[in-house]
Amino acid sequence: MLRELFPDVAVSEAESCAAATAMGEEPFDLIFLDLNMPGVHGDQGLTAIKQVFPGCPVVNALVSRSCPMV
Repeated sequence: MLRELFPDVAVSEAESCAAATAMGEEPFDLIFLDLNMPGVHGDQGLTAIKQVFPGCPVVNALVSRSCPMV
């Protein structure tokens, strides 16, 4: 959806918290964090993300896989 709205924006995706934190070398301007990310509770995921990307703002979201836009 972001690519459709903002075609010039670079978007990186991760299927797990471990995969997201492994991207620690990449500079990000904003992180959208799914609180239902597989394999980790929302608070644990946020803590892990903030340790790797301490200065990056994080938008917490609760995403339902049943939503047709996801």
